[in-house]
Amino acid sequence: MIVDATIGESIASPRRQEIIETNPVGNEELPERQTFQVTELIVEEAKDPDARWLRKGKKCVYGYKGHTVVDKTYSLVQKVEVTPANVYDGNMLSSLIDPTCLPEETEVLADKGYCSQANEDFLKEKNLVSKIMRKKKNNPLKDIELIEYNYQISKE
Repeated sequence: MIVDATIGESIASPRRQEIIETNPVGNEELPERQTFQVTELIVEEAKDPDARWLRKGKKCVYGYKGHTVVDKTYSLVQKVEVTPANVYDGNMLSSLIDPTCLPEETEVLADKGYCSQANEDFLKEKNLVSKIMRKKKNNPLKDIELIEYNYQISKE
């Protein structure tokens, strides 16, 4: 099983600021040149009450996350849950993986966003094999071993 999340931007952004130019006005110093009066306008749009802000790299997104579980062998989507964009991926693993439908020793692949002791314990308790990529912080593996471990999971 492969677990991952994707970000979807909401069409309704909560608030934006626009600069608009109004009708031309004369310039007493240069009558042959028209100038425009600049007006600042704050536009209130229909705010999507369930969407939330998320910063991914340098980009801020207002929207949702789609958390998905896909069968690795057949590429079939098993489950999808949609949450506000600010929900941490790692908190969704236990609700996405239904151990009653999975045979024991099923591999669960996920990126570093799902790396937590709680998720490791959950998979171990359900007799599932954790193939969650590891973060550098607080990891017993040496840097080279960690890079190799994560690379092997990404290839699968």
